[in-house]
Amino acid sequence: MTRALTFVALPAAPDGSGYYRLYLPFKHLAANSRHLAMIPPPGRTPPMPAPADMEGVDTFIAQRPVGPLGMRTWDALEGVCARVYETDDDLLSADPSALPHLTPERVKESVRYMLYAAEMVTVCSDFLAEEYSRFSGRIRVLPNMVSADLLDLNRRRGREGRVTVGWAGGQSHLPDWAQHADTIAGVLRRHPVTDMHFVGADYSPLLHLPCLWTGWTDDIWEYYRAVDFDIGLAPLAGIKFNYSKSSLKALEMAALGIPVIATNMPPYAGFVEDGVTGYLVSSPEEWDKRLTELICDGDARAEMGANARAKAAAHTIQGNWKLWEDAYTDAAR
Repeated sequence: MTRALTFVALPAAPDGSGYYRLYLPFKHLAANSRHLAMIPPPGRTPPMPAPADMEGVDTFIAQRPVGPLGMRTWDALEGVCARVYETDDDLLSADPSALPHLTPERVKESVRYMLYAAEMVTVCSDFLAEEYSRFSGRIRVLPNMVSADLLDLNRRRGREGRVTVGWAGGQSHLPDWAQHADTIAGVLRRHPVTDMHFVGADYSPLLHLPCLWTGWTDDIWEYYRAVDFDIGLAPLAGIKFNYSKSSLKALEMAALGIPVIATNMPPYAGFVEDGVTGYLVSSPEEWDKRLTELICDGDARAEMGANARAKAAAHTIQGNWKLWEDAYTDAAR
């Protein structure tokens, strides 16, 4: 048996990505692992560490470090502790319309440099692992998980007598809504009993319809309690950046008992069971057909939502936290 190790993580921000990739797993590592797992509290992200800060640390996990500061830290920690580069996005294929700060070549070069040098790279999907295998032979897939507590949450309901169609996410999804807004808006116009609810980024101007909107919050449970969807949407544009994403949006909806209509691409094709937990669609005509079906059929929504929740039960951090422990232990070796 190996000695007790020390893992230290540095999230990029106290947002949804930081929560799922590090805060949530580290909460369960701290509670269950025989190793010591340390992470700064949400809302207080310290600067990148110096070698003196890493005394006694075996594995240091940094989420999406970029630029000269990231590279200098990476170099300074060589031989001091195992360096794990954590990312849930393909930072080398970011769309300039949504993530312009990642598009300069000097930023991409810093990412490639740290991927090459890292003792391990952790990612959210098999597709991203394959994509980054060009830069590292030490990649571990840590799929996004939800808390089992989410399965017991009685989600909020929308306005009585109406069907709430919803989406939640951030600014990086502008290309997705730019591609699908007209089709989705056309269905909503034909069914005046629907409310469209955006949580996070507000893309209602692209729909040219009055919509409900709830701003983003760093409190993940406050976000969950804001979700009152009867139908969840997960549109994706056919750009390279999107192929490396995870199925997290569909997983969140599933855990809340919400059927999802998702673009038939790698992030969702491996999770959404077409016609069972939701629908996978590949064309404007399919978007129109499936969204119309679920708006008009409450029984189908209830059945698919129940199926989705049952599937989400296999994707909880309570049942899978050891994936993180094993990865960080292997990195230390």
